[in-house]
Parts: sequence; C-alpha cells; structure tokens
Amino acid sequence: MISVIDLTERKKAEEELRESEGRYRAVVEQAAEGIVLFDVNSKRVSEANVACQNLLGYTPEAILRLTLHDLGPYSRELSTYPARERGYLPRLPPPQSSAVDSGGSLPSRA
Repeated sequence: MISVIDLTERKKAEEELRESEGRYRAVVEQAAEGIVLFDVNSKRVSEANVACQNLLGYTPEAILRLTLHDLGPYSRELSTYPARERGYLPRLPPPQSSAVDSGGSLPSRA
C-alpha cells in the first residue's frame, strides 16, 4: 500500500510563518521605543529589545531576571519604582531644558 500526501499547503504555511516571525523580530529589534514582553504566569521578563535595555540601564542578562513588579510603578501616587530603589536603575539627572517656562506655559512661536 502506498500513501501520497501533498505537503504543499503545509510547507507554504510554514514559510509564511517564518516570514511573519522575521518581520516581527525586525520591528522589535529595530524599534526606537523600548519593548518588553512578560511571561503571563511568572510575570518575568521574557524578552526586552535593546532600546528598552538602554532606556532602563539593564544588561540583557539582568533584565531577564526582573518581573513585572520590578519594572512597574510601585504606587501610582508615589510614582516610585522598586527597581530604582533597589539600585537596579540609575538615578537620572533632571532634564537640561524644558519647553515649559517657569510660569507653566509653553513659549509662543515667533
């Protein structure tokens, strides 16, 4: 007995999936914005792009040891971050300049 199975559709679907994954990976890796993904069950960081690592000051290995609770606001009212309190994040200096003047208004356009 001989069986013949046409795998054309399956191979096509696999190739389309590889292409889609490649596009996703390119977007995430090249994004200027920080992108972080968490495991739903453990709340651990499962992936973070280079922009996120640079923004938060973590090495690729260190950021994967963190959880959602480490990176999320500790309290909306306090706006403090446990990661910064624990010394994981650098203390950033205040901005050099602001578009808002001392009265709280935006400068007029000339």
